[in-house]
Amino acid sequence: MKSYNPFTGRTEETEFTTEQLNRLDQIQEAACLFFNALAETDDESWDLDDIWRLIYEGSDLLTKRGRRVRVPTHVTEKSGKEYITDWFEEEEQDADLDH
Repeated sequence: MKSYNPFTGRTEETEFTTEQLNRLDQIQEAACLFFNALAETDDESWDLDDIWRLIYEGSDLLTKRGRRVRVPTHVTEKSGKEYITDWFEEEEQDADLDH
């Protein structure tokens, strides 16, 4: 899918690269391990919505504390503009995000 990238001013593909997909897998796996540690289980069937809530809450916390957080995300702004970003931004909370 092609869409406008507000950072470059060009129309670009809005699909994750292999590197971005690998990063997303790594983040999801870490979230599952965190849930397993808290619940003292080896469960692998965590709800994806819960996993992403943990990831975004953690990303928001770290961002508010001045850390840069790399979470590849497909952003759709209220204006309809779509783009892929590698970095979590606080203002993305008002946009629709997909992984």
